Formats: sequence, C-alpha cells, structure tokens
Amino acid sequence: MLLDTAFTMPPIKGMLPCLVLQEGYSMWSANATATTAATVPSSPVGLAVVGKSRTSVTLTWKPPSSDGGSLVTAYQVQLQAKTKVAAASLGNDWIIIYDSTALATTFSALQGGCQYLVRVAARNAAGQGQYCLPLQLCTAEDTPMAPAMPEANVAATSLLLSWTPPAHDGGSPITGYKVEMRCSPGTSSSTVGISPHHSLAIPEHFLGIYSGADTCVQVTDLLPGTTYEFRAAALNSQGAGGWSHTGTATTLPAAPLPPPIPQLLAATSSSLSVGWVEPYGQGSPVTSYTLNMARLGQVGSSSSSSTSSSASTISRVGSSNGFAIGTALPNGVADNAQHVELHDDAASSTSSGTAAGDKLRWETVYTGPATSAEVKNLQPASRYLFRVRAHNSIGGSIWGEALATTTSPAAPSQPCALSPEPLSSQEVQLTWKAPVQDNGAPISAYQLEMAQAAGSSTAGGSTAKSSSGSSNGSGWTKVWQGTAQVHAVDGLLPGRTYSWRLRALNCCGPGPWCEAVKASTLPAEPAAPPKPTFSQRTATSVKVRWEIPLEENGAAVVQYQVQVRQAAGVQQQEQQLEQQQLYQWQQVYCGSELSHRVTALQPGCTYDMRVAAVNAIGAGPWSDVSSVVTLLRPPLPPVNVSAQCSRSADTAGASAQPLDVLVSWPPACTAPAGAEAVGYEVEAAPAAGNAHPPVKATAKQTSTSLTGLQPGVTYNVRVRSVGAAGTGHSNWSSPVTVMLPPSAPQSAASDGYDSPSLVAGETVGTGKRAKSRKAAAKTLTKESANAGSDKRRGPAGVLPSKARKSPKPKHWLDNYISPKTQKLVKAVALAILAVAVLLCLVLLYQQS
Repeated sequence: MLLDTAFTMPPIKGMLPCLVLQEGYSMWSANATATTAATVPSSPVGLAVVGKSRTSVTLTWKPPSSDGGSLVTAYQVQLQAKTKVAAASLGNDWIIIYDSTALATTFSALQGGCQYLVRVAARNAAGQGQYCLPLQLCTAEDTPMAPAMPEANVAATSLLLSWTPPAHDGGSPITGYKVEMRCSPGTSSSTVGISPHHSLAIPEHFLGIYSGADTCVQVTDLLPGTTYEFRAAALNSQGAGGWSHTGTATTLPAAPLPPPIPQLLAATSSSLSVGWVEPYGQGSPVTSYTLNMARLGQVGSSSSSSTSSSASTISRVGSSNGFAIGTALPNGVADNAQHVELHDDAASSTSSGTAAGDKLRWETVYTGPATSAEVKNLQPASRYLFRVRAHNSIGGSIWGEALATTTSPAAPSQPCALSPEPLSSQEVQLTWKAPVQDNGAPISAYQLEMAQAAGSSTAGGSTAKSSSGSSNGSGWTKVWQGTAQVHAVDGLLPGRTYSWRLRALNCCGPGPWCEAVKASTLPAEPAAPPKPTFSQRTATSVKVRWEIPLEENGAAVVQYQVQVRQAAGVQQQEQQLEQQQLYQWQQVYCGSELSHRVTALQPGCTYDMRVAAVNAIGAGPWSDVSSVVTLLRPPLPPVNVSAQCSRSADTAGASAQPLDVLVSWPPACTAPAGAEAVGYEVEAAPAAGNAHPPVKATAKQTSTSLTGLQPGVTYNVRVRSVGAAGTGHSNWSSPVTVMLPPSAPQSAASDGYDSPSLVAGETVGTGKRAKSRKAAAKTLTKESANAGSDKRRGPAGVLPSKARKSPKPKHWLDNYISPKTQKLVKAVALAILAVAVLLCLVLLYQQS
C-alpha cells in the first residue's frame, strides 16, 4: 500500500536532512560529497614598521583572515617613493621589494629623511589577493645632500662664489654652509716657485675659506691669471653633507713673469745651447720666448771662465750681423728664421761683472715656443751673455737675469804643405807644416792615413805592412801617429800609387783632414807567376803553361823564363854527387809566350819546372815548382801475324754471305822504358783498287775474328799494340795478305733448287772450280745429315734430293716481259692510280 504523503525530517547536526519515506517511496541513495573551488586569499593584516635607519626599514605583517580555500604560498611587498628626491632614484611607480613566504622583511637602499608608502599582498594556488592599505613611513634623518657646484664671478685678484641649497635637506633643516678652495694642480707647479707663501698653492689639500649661513662668499687676495678649484657643503643637525662638484675659475690674466736665469745645456767650440724654465704666465699661457746674446770677446781676462757641452742649430746667414734660427733641442724649437736685432743695454742688467756704463750689443738669436735653443757659428774659447723674456697674449715680460758662459776650445785646423817623396820601391817619406790655428789648445800629435789609389793595384794587392796600421772601414788606413813633422812609411808595394792625408790633434780631438796627396813607389821586379800547369804529355815531351803574375810592380812584364830539372829518386839521390849536373836547373825557354813545349825528355821520368817573369827592372822570383811525369814508351808492334778464312770457297759460294777471317799473333814485346800492351787494334784493308771499306776490331787477347768481309776480295791484315796508362799505341805490324774465295754463280744461288754440281759425290768441270764444287757438295751433304728433326732442309738452305719440290709454274708474261720490267710496270700503275684518287678528292672538295 503506497503512502500518499511524505515529510522531511528536520536536519540534525552532523547529518544531512533526509526525506522520510511514506508509503509508496523507495529508500534513499548513497551520500555524495562535493567541494567548491578555492579563491585568492584576503589581504594580510597588521602591516607595521618595526625598525628603520637612514637607508633601510624593517616591516612585519600577519596572515590574511581567509586563505580562500588554499594555503598561502608567498607574500609580495611593494614600495613607492613619495619624497621628490627618493622618487628621482626609485621612480614614482610601485616597485617590488620582497616576494617570499616570510612574514617580515628588511629593505635597504633608501635615502635618509624621505617619505615612502608600503603595501603587502598574499598569494596562493588560485592567485594573488588584494594589497592591504598602504602604510606611510619615513626613514631616519640624514645629513643634507651636496649643494650645486658653486659659480664664480671672476676678477683679477678675487672670486665671488655663489651656490644654491641642496635638493634635499636629509629630513632636518639646513643650518649653514662651508666652502673649501685650492689652487688648481695644473698651475700650482709654477705658482709654488713664484709665491711659496701662498697657502692655496698647495695642491694636495683643500683649505676652508668660509663657514656660514649665506649662499655666497667673496674670496680676495688671489693671484692674477691663476686657476682655482672650490667646493661647498651644507650643514644640518646631523652634520655636514657631501661636497658639491668641484668648480674651477681662473683670475684675469696678465703679462707673464720673467723667466729665471737661463742654464747652459751644451757647449762646443762653435756652438752654445741654453735652456730656461717656463715662467708663470699669469693667466695666459706663454706662447713664445725671445733669446738675446751679447759677445764679450776672446777668453783672456781674469774674469773669464770656460765651460763645455754640446748642442744643435742656429747658423749665420746673409750679412755679418745676421743669424738664422733653425731646429733646436729635443723639446722642439721651431724652424722659423729671424734676423738679429741689436740692442744697447746697460751692463748692470747682467750678471757678467762688466763695469757700469759699458754698453752691450745684444743680438736676438732665437724667437719661438721652445724652452731651449742652440746658437752656432761662434768663436772657440769666447765669452757670451744670454738673457730671455717670455710672451703671452697680454704681452711680454721684462728681461730675466742673464747667463754668462764660454765656448770650449776647438780642434786645430788642418796641417799645411803635405808633401810625399818616394825613397824606394817600398818606402815613401812625407813632410808637412803645423796648422795655422790651434784653436785654443796646443797640438799634441799628428795622425797620418793612407789609401791605395783606385786602379793602382791588381788582384792580390795590399797596402802598407806597418804593424801599427788599422783600417777605418772607408779604405783609409792609419799608418802613423806622433809629434814629428816628417815620417817615412815603409812596407809598401812596388810601383803602386798611394793617397795620403794628415790631420792634427789636440786635447779637444782631431782637426779636419788636409787635402789628400798622391805618390807612387818606385817600380820593382815583377812578382812570381802562379804555379805552372802541364798538358799534352808524351814519352819525350810535355807542354807547360803559366799565367801572368799577380803583380807587375810598376813595370810591364816583357818575357818569361822557364827552367826544368829531373827530379831525383831514392837511388838517384845516392848518385847525386856523381850526376850533379843532371839534377841542376836548366833554362829551356825565354820569351813572351805563356806556354812552351819542352822536348828531349826521358820516358817515365819526373821533372820539376818553374817560371819567372822579367820586366825592365829585372827578373822576379821563381814560381812554385810543379812536377810532371813523362809517359812510358808505347809497346812494340806484334810480329808473326797470321790470318785465315773460317769457311771454304764452296761454302762461301753456297751461302753468298760475308766471310769471317780469324787473326792471331803472339803477345807483343815490351820496349825499354815502355809500357805493357793492354789491348790490340786489328785492321783488314782491301787491296789497292778495291772500293770496299776496311774492317777494324779491338781485342784484349792475342786473337780475334774479323767479320763482314766480302767474298772474292783480297785484304791486307795488320795489328798494333795499345799501351797502358795512356802511353798510346805501337806502329802497325807487317801486313798479312788474305784472299777470300769468290761467291757462286747467280743461277745456282738464286733459283733455290739443287744443282747437280752441289750434290754430294758429283763433280762438274775440272781444275780448281771442280774441286771447289766437289768440296761444297760434300759439306752440304754433311750438314744435311746432321740437321736434326727437320730432314727436309739443311742449315745451308739446300734441299736433299728426296725432299725436292716440283718447280713452280711460270706465268705466261714471264715469256715476254722480264720480272724486273713487270715490277716497274706495277709501280707506274700504282702511281697513276694514286694521282687519280687525289684528283677525285680535290674535285669533291671544290664542289662542296
């Protein structure tokens, strides 16, 4: 029975409401659980400042009241600058200063006495919640910021400084200012020397010149044209703030102060270099200097003094009163020329010690920007005065104190009248006079140098052999140094032209060289020719050659002398006393040629030879000895020479080929003082009236075979010996005549068929011809029997009777035209055919 109604039970804590079934309803289903999505957390609470300083602040806060269904994972703190100074560095926007999980943070990099706003927000998995209300805070008070760089109102000896208050007072009102000042380091170096008592001239420290509440101050008692540096700082209850940027100002300029007394930098006998220190320009840089010079004359008075140094470039030009200004010392004097200006000033303006009332003649010797100059073309050992003044854009200074200095002594002038005189072929004497001027120092020595004149020597020439000589690398050689005015130089080469030069020396060094003079030594005998050489040696003669001597020594070579001697061996040396004349030098040639054949020598002997050159003075020394060995005599010719043909007449006729001749002889005998035979030459020459060429051969032994001889020709065979060690060959031996057998008739040798006269056992004809044919037939029969496996043909080309072939049938043309004529006709026909083909090709080419 179903119930008509249903009711709901009231909910009970911890239980879900349920529908009470009435009659007719089913049971409830199982319970289901559902969770709503999380949201961002609410804003944190309790943001507060728990600590602060001039540059930092410490903040703390509490978690939000609702985490939005998700745990808070981080907090983000933002800061915004409210003070203008702070906003200048951080900007006007909110900036994140913290993002982490902690509930407190400390932030630095703030400025003292400035207003800031801070806020914090929480963040969970759903995102970041709203920021809490901003909290305003202020950092602790600080010293004020630096004021702006002071500005200066410039006067000649004073500066009016003014400045504006700083942009931020550090959170405490400004109570006053202080100002410091110093001389600029760039100009302090000159002001120290000018005014050592000026307190502002110390560049390492700023000095306080003002302290008060005003924002301006008048600074007086300053130097004109001087650059000063100044700075200002503000004060409050926390102390003094930072210094402003350093300002600079320069007092009005004036004409420069006079330079200090010049200093001598360098001095020589003809120049003086002076330098000076740049003076204080008084506000305008020094642009140039004027250097004056006064001449006080030669050193000689008791007040004169001497100094020495060195230097650079002002040279005299134009008239006697003119100087030109050139480049000066390393600091870079300009190369601008200016003529001398003459001034008459009282001597009391100088420090030279001259009497009052004397007039000095001042010359302007330099004008330019450099602080040094060199004056040239001065007199040695002379006194001079120098003074300097400076110039800038305002004007010139007064003249500074003058410097008195002296040029140093100079080297002497060149010696006079250098005169050479040859004494012999190896010695020249030179004389001279003292220099005209010693330039303030006595002559201490003379120095003599020598050089060989160009073209005065041949290869191998040399200069003086003096042990004291030394070359200076330019061709001149020092040969002497001393105090005398005459010197003889020996050890020279004969017939040479030498150049000589001389200079004088004193304590200042060597003077200039005098003009070089030339002198020649007397001629002498020529030098020895080079070692002779040899060629074309034989057993009894040799050709000797030699070269001209390296030095003719002033006279041309007119002839040569050649001497020869036989060199003594070990046994010959023992007999030298008995045969003394044989081993003495003997002259074999005297003439102008450079070679000579020496004859009448002994075979296999050693000879020494030497050569000497002769000129108008006489004969020179002998050359080095050269030795030569004559050749041995060639061996004797062979005797008892025999020659025999290697084949019989019938065999030669059958083969129709050149014949061989076997030549033999006994060994050749060795001649007295002759060489052994190491080989032989054999020659077979046809008899007179025969046009065949001779046949030659060489042999190491005493027999050889001559090949290629023609049948039927008579040859004369001869032999000669070839000696060892290039001694040549002997004469030909007596000729031996050999007659070679003639060849067989043409018909029997050309048709290729057996002739009845060549068959073994057959003879044709009588006398020598029949015997020859019979012998040939026997030889062919024997060779056919020993022919090997091929029994049809013998080695001589003759077929046996059993292996004969039938004769080849002749063509019908052979009965009317000879074979030679047939070949000629064929050749002409082929030529005509070739010409026809060529003409066809030409026609085809023209048509195409």
